[in-house]
Amino acid sequence: MIFTAWIFYGLTVAGVILLRRRSIAPLAGFRTPGYPWVPIAFVLAAAGITLSTVLSDPLHAAYGIALVLIGVPLYLLFQRNREKSTAEPNSEQ
Repeated sequence: MIFTAWIFYGLTVAGVILLRRRSIAPLAGFRTPGYPWVPIAFVLAAAGITLSTVLSDPLHAAYGIALVLIGVPLYLLFQRNREKSTAEPNSEQ
């Protein structure tokens, strides 16, 4: 199930690439060596690792993906409860 972590690693680096492209102001705080080629290579490597795992062991890959997908309804449930609690007036004041 470690391959599911590689999905998120790749998505995180892809998100950095997108944020840098959409940013109006230059990002002064952090420079990526070899940008954009090194992050693109990392995203492709993460995709390759993920695809390789799915092709070599589809059953265990399906278990990992199912475990990740179980988190989606839980996230939505917690998000809805959070919105309800912030919308209600605070009775302690």
